[in-house]
Amino acid sequence: MMKNKGFSLIEMMVVVVIIGILTIVAYPYYRQNVLTSNRIEAKSSLMELSQLQENFFVENNRYATNFTENELNAAQAGFARDGGNFVSINPNLDLINGYYQLNLIGTNATYTLTATATGSQTEDTNCIIFTINHVGQKTATDNTGQPNDKCW
Repeated sequence: MMKNKGFSLIEMMVVVVIIGILTIVAYPYYRQNVLTSNRIEAKSSLMELSQLQENFFVENNRYATNFTENELNAAQAGFARDGGNFVSINPNLDLINGYYQLNLIGTNATYTLTATATGSQTEDTNCIIFTINHVGQKTATDNTGQPNDKCW
């Protein structure tokens, strides 16, 4: 008598069900960890731009008020444009995804740099907007506009 080798259909279905259950449980945790790790783009970009602002202040005795060649030249620093806005893509900093749109609001004496989540990063509802200002104060807000101290 010959013995059958291999898997039965029932055994195969049990394995498929187990893999399905593991996927359902693990994927949300995985996705949240990916979103959390993407926050480094906002932090790195804001810290780099803040450093550029301080260098600009030393050279000009005032802060830059916008991202232009005559002011804070974000393009020369390596940041990429997406339409009319700068995004957090900078090969000099190993930032390649552009998950955040960057913005500068400033006067000669003050500035606030902002990184706002775009695209798939907007799923990170806990930390949508990151900011840093001229005194080094770092803040982050969630999708309802409430501050979140755990983002930085």
